[in-house]
Amino acid sequence: MESPENKIVFYDGDCGFCNYIVGFILQNERNESLHFAPLQSGFSQTLLAEKGIEINYSTFYYLKNNRIYSKSKGFFELLKELRFPYRALRIFRFLPLFLTDAVYDFIAKRRRRLQNPKCYFPTPLQRKRFLSQ
Repeated sequence: MESPENKIVFYDGDCGFCNYIVGFILQNERNESLHFAPLQSGFSQTLLAEKGIEINYSTFYYLKNNRIYSKSKGFFELLKELRFPYRALRIFRFLPLFLTDAVYDFIAKRRRRLQNPKCYFPTPLQRKRFLSQ
């Protein structure tokens, strides 16, 4: 279904904040190596089930080199793909996982209230990197 070199960001497609973050990633990525898939898609449901992941819609999942990262680990891994200064936020990955996941959970719990009023519309080239079968 996917090749090991694919980098896929799985996000809650029904969440305005999550969609805003996808737009932010598209605007700030170093190269065009990332793909995106809403958790609600058949593609995501099938692939994550094959990986033994029970989907939690408030959790961010990131697939890189055939490995799934979630929550703050996924966030820190994804930061490698962004331009400076955002990539520099990886310095916080040295904090204990229970602490970084607690911050992640705090934001995820409130994500529906953090919706940005703007919608991001990907360009036709960017749209080709969205996976939703």
